[in-house]
Amino acid sequence: MGLREQLIVMKYSLKNTVINPTIKYRSGLIVLAFTAFSLALFLAILATHASGSTGASVNHDLRVFLATYGLNRFMVTDILGSALTAITLLAFALTPPNVPVREAEYELVLTQPVSIEDFLMGKALAGLAQQFVFPMYVLSMLIIASFLAPSPEKALMGTASLLTALTYLTMLDLTTNVVSLATSKRGFRGWLRAACLTYLIAGLTHSALLKRPSPLLAVPLKPLAASITYSFAVTPGAGEVLAWLALSAVIVAAVFSLIPLLSDVVGVEDLKPLTPPGTVKGGGGASGERVLVSLNLSSPGRAVASVIYFSTFLSTNHLMCLLAALTLSILACLGVKYFLPSWVAGLTGFTINFLVPLFTAIMLTAILNGVLANDLMTYWIYRVYLTRTEPVASALLLKVLTYTMEAVAVMAASITALTLKPLNLLLIPITLPAAVLASFASLALVTYFASKRKVVKQAPSGMYVIESTPVFLIEFFFIAALISASAVTQVLAGIGATSTLLIAAATSAAMGAALTPPLTKALAKLMERYDILT
Repeated sequence: MGLREQLIVMKYSLKNTVINPTIKYRSGLIVLAFTAFSLALFLAILATHASGSTGASVNHDLRVFLATYGLNRFMVTDILGSALTAITLLAFALTPPNVPVREAEYELVLTQPVSIEDFLMGKALAGLAQQFVFPMYVLSMLIIASFLAPSPEKALMGTASLLTALTYLTMLDLTTNVVSLATSKRGFRGWLRAACLTYLIAGLTHSALLKRPSPLLAVPLKPLAASITYSFAVTPGAGEVLAWLALSAVIVAAVFSLIPLLSDVVGVEDLKPLTPPGTVKGGGGASGERVLVSLNLSSPGRAVASVIYFSTFLSTNHLMCLLAALTLSILACLGVKYFLPSWVAGLTGFTINFLVPLFTAIMLTAILNGVLANDLMTYWIYRVYLTRTEPVASALLLKVLTYTMEAVAVMAASITALTLKPLNLLLIPITLPAAVLASFASLALVTYFASKRKVVKQAPSGMYVIESTPVFLIEFFFIAALISASAVTQVLAGIGATSTLLIAAATSAAMGAALTPPLTKALAKLMERYDILT
């Protein structure tokens, strides 16, 4: 194992995914400026909201807000620790036995004299360094922490705690792949999976019996949770927070150490080039997936719609996943409503309103990676056989819009089951205009990115980090719209304002339908203007 070789791998990985896309192309600098402007705008809004308030008063408002849900720092710590433990157990249980890599990384291993261990360590170091490449991210965390923490010292510790937790999750991503592969080759994969799932079920069952987070889940990763929570609490003091932060660093180091310990079992054949969500993985027969409609070749436009849209959303796998998501969400919320304490229902409602939109934005960014890596990578085919680009633009817009509205439907169904107020289902049409606008803006950006580099050769795994950031920011603004719409809908549903909600839903649905045709034409013109050089 050589530190020099690992640092070289880290350097080239960062150059490929972050640095070159930023400084090599003018589009990267534009994206960087856009990102800085968006973050500055967000921080200005936050500062305006907190104007006239000290950090202590904002912290007091936060504690009062959490108290309305029956939460204090101990309960928040247990909940956050339990969530991190559950994520860890699921990651070790469900991660496939291979190591996903980008095409450039795969070529590096095949063509350069670098050992697998040095490559994996360099890849891990690159993932760690990505969090600190752009100082604006760390600065924004520090500024946000300064509004929430009771003192400047705790704001610094809060920032360090958040970065430590992000580092843990980053290391966990690669570590679970290596552990899964090592246990699979040594015949223990089934035992590891059974042990993780059994422990998770035991913790959840114990939590249900206690009617609070079980120590089985809350204790293992409590240092990570406590260092974050206590940084924004009035008590305990800075010394105790530093102690929890030191324990968090030990946990991160322990997870990181598993990579070199088990890397000897990883071979070149175990490295799997990335295939983003939404990309073609082979024929339906080969994968066992059935599509409920046949490919329509009656015209080039209908063929495009079949390939891009209908083959995705009318596949048995997609429909089963959507049905499972709706069913499990509804049953889980009904179980919380009827079988758990009221504070759990309040916390669940709070979580649904904030975490579901956030996960939706992350999912949509991944889907747009797939659009770039698959649909736009074969764009030259459409340009050869189509006289107009509207069919491509229409299919892509409907594709992203459908994914968005499916996520909104899961959120609306969950809130309805939790509140037993069917009017909350009207959240689906109410959010349609914002979803249409966000889908168009995201696709316009992705089209622009694709035009600035040879997407067929240079983007087999989707967007670079610098490109995915502004796309996520667009989705972030959609998050704000979705959270606001959800809050207003729940208030109106709570007071029984049926007429108001029906009018709002009908108006929003009409606006969304009216916006779609002109935005489709605008996207088609953008695709023609920013043609992709292949």
